[in-house]
Amino acid sequence: MDQVLFSVVQFPNGGTAIVLQSWLRENTLLWPPKKIPIAKALQHKMEPDITWVTYNDVRQLITCQTYEEARRGEHKYTSTMCATTEIESEEEKEGREKRKTNVLFIWAMALVGL
Repeated sequence: MDQVLFSVVQFPNGGTAIVLQSWLRENTLLWPPKKIPIAKALQHKMEPDITWVTYNDVRQLITCQTYEEARRGEHKYTSTMCATTEIESEEEKEGREKRKTNVLFIWAMALVGL
């Protein structure tokens, strides 16, 4: 049986939600229709169909093994005191951390007086 993964997503308006990984298609989220409560959809691990609502420009912040882990992760993102535009997803953070300062270049520029 495949492992079900949970993701914390951020909507363009800054709101966040816990969803199943299978509900995401790149920057698009498929959301259960109003007649299906989100808690029920998550509990029954429902798969999207043509009746589901589409939300575009949704950012996936983190992916977790369990719903409880996703709740803790969502709390981390919603309890920060920064603007929602400053929240980094795991992918964005990894990209930023990979860039390293070229110390030799900075040292050489200091010697030349720039």
